[in-house]
Amino acid sequence: MTKKHAYITTAIPYVNGLPHVGHAMDYMLADVWARYSRQNGREVRFQAGADEHGNKIAAKAASQNQTPQEYVDQTHVNFKKMIAELNISVTDFIRTTDAHHVAAVQYIWQKLVEAGYIYKGSYEGWYCQGCEAFVTDKEAADNNGVCPDHQTPHISV
Repeated sequence: MTKKHAYITTAIPYVNGLPHVGHAMDYMLADVWARYSRQNGREVRFQAGADEHGNKIAAKAASQNQTPQEYVDQTHVNFKKMIAELNISVTDFIRTTDAHHVAAVQYIWQKLVEAGYIYKGSYEGWYCQGCEAFVTDKEAADNNGVCPDHQTPHISV
């Protein structure tokens, strides 16, 4: 009889601050599903991790007079510690700066380039660094160019 498998993962939080109850909830909900799946005979790979790239990481590192890598080398441990303290049954904790993760992303990127799915182009729009999202011209205009959630100006990129 073939064993059934399950792959379970969580969102990967930016490690630019301390973990909070929202992170704990995400891990615990995924853990419930992982444990349930194991009890029902599935072989489970349960992966969590840390996103160690992006504007927020770079800004936080700069405010601490550190490189982004120095900063995340210190802060990702807070998330690993919370996972351990909550007895979350992860099988893998992946950092986006891990060499094997970088190699896998580069492999996938290259395959997408070869298939023609990734190409150079340009884009102009309004961006909120707090939301890490682009907004439409109408959304920017409706709020006088200020993000209603973060009270910061949208920037044009």
